[in-house]
Amino acid sequence: MDLTEPLKTLVANVPGAVGAILIDNEGEAVTYFTAKHEIERIRLIGAYHRIWLNDCKALSERLRLGQLDHLIQIYEHGMVLVKALQDEHAIALIGEMDMFIGQGLLHLNRTGQIIAEDL
Repeated sequence: MDLTEPLKTLVANVPGAVGAILIDNEGEAVTYFTAKHEIERIRLIGAYHRIWLNDCKALSERLRLGQLDHLIQIYEHGMVLVKALQDEHAIALIGEMDMFIGQGLLHLNRTGQIIAEDL
């Protein structure tokens, strides 16, 4: 399966979403889709949040808090929702400030299941 298709569907299903990226453990883009922003910006956002996810997962393990599945980061002009996947991959959904977090997480989880089947 073309892994870009689930990302296109994810962005289309979440009002306010502007892009999504599948990233590996080192922050490299496996595939991505953006509706409004330049590709390099989406790739940079994905890489930064993958590093942040790694750091948070390590902290969660040290503190014995359980498995970390999601991160939500809200900025002045937008937000990023991240879902950890198997094989040290992750999906990041980038949205504007008016993106609904709950709807974004719902569709992010569904997209994660679809992509996990092909990883």
